[in-house]
Amino acid sequence: MKWTLALMFSFSALAGCSRARPGDAVGVRIRTPSTEALHKAGAQSYTLPADKQPCFGVHVTGSGISATQANSCAPTVGVAGGFVGPNQELSLSVPRGSGRNFELLVVLTEPGENCPALDASFLGKNENVYRTYVAGRAFNVNLDSDNATVDIILDFPGLMASMGEARNSVCQPQATLRGSLLSNGDIVTAGGITDSFLSSPINFSYYKTGLGDTRAVGVMATSGELNLFAGQSFTLPPYVLSVTRKPDSGMYIGMVADGSLVQIIPNGADSTAVPLNAASCPFFTSNCQVPPWMQSLSAGFGGRLYGLDHGGQVYEIGAQGPVFTGLTMPAVVSQVSFY
Repeated sequence: MKWTLALMFSFSALAGCSRARPGDAVGVRIRTPSTEALHKAGAQSYTLPADKQPCFGVHVTGSGISATQANSCAPTVGVAGGFVGPNQELSLSVPRGSGRNFELLVVLTEPGENCPALDASFLGKNENVYRTYVAGRAFNVNLDSDNATVDIILDFPGLMASMGEARNSVCQPQATLRGSLLSNGDIVTAGGITDSFLSSPINFSYYKTGLGDTRAVGVMATSGELNLFAGQSFTLPPYVLSVTRKPDSGMYIGMVADGSLVQIIPNGADSTAVPLNAASCPFFTSNCQVPPWMQSLSAGFGGRLYGLDHGGQVYEIGAQGPVFTGLTMPAVVSQVSFY
């Protein structure tokens, strides 16, 4: 789903001298919109998740501008500024010249999280590129003059169109088993080792956020309390049967008995479950529903969602329904972290 905010970004490019000289740099200053202005401008179709904070960045490419890339699958980054939050100013120094291409990026962060630095290393990580979006462009801008204005319409492409999803299939990360929860409450790493620190008979649901065998996990107890093992916990609604967390955006997702999905929004020691539909769903599933015979879920990068049935088979759940991944777990496994 794509929508356009009727809001212009003005890039005032100012230089201190009155005559353009080859090799000069032009100072570019950008004032980002306030959160209130964003919501007001897109009142009918604003689709950025309400529990995330947008951070804005700009990078510029063109002849004579060095572009860097963290790895062969990462986006290239030219002269960059940001990221900064709403209603702030960012600046960058762009070499003079014609054919300058501006790209406006938006990264979704957790409330209270500092905006990261926009550089090649940031966009070289899957967990970052899947929460970053190209939200506007301006091509062939002439920066030979002392004063220039570049107008870019903020055009958020929707939650399903991150920079990670836009990469070719060769660069899409392959899902793999990160760990599993057994029916007796044991948590087993991807290497098959039982984690005695995390295992407990009251463990009811489980997910993993890290890419290695670390304790970057969340475990839901039979009481409904989600323990984040970072000094934080909150209670989920009693009708949530399985909880998972997206490794890129950090969004909490719950499954209820009929296969409906809800977004879980923490609020201190408690949480609120917001029903998800076709418009708000962060996955490729139809109407944000999964088959009711799924035992548990595991959220993946981008729009990917995986489910474990009661027979131990792991499926990728897409718009056309569940597709068997080829992975079968022992019957004692009640949930996998697979992405």
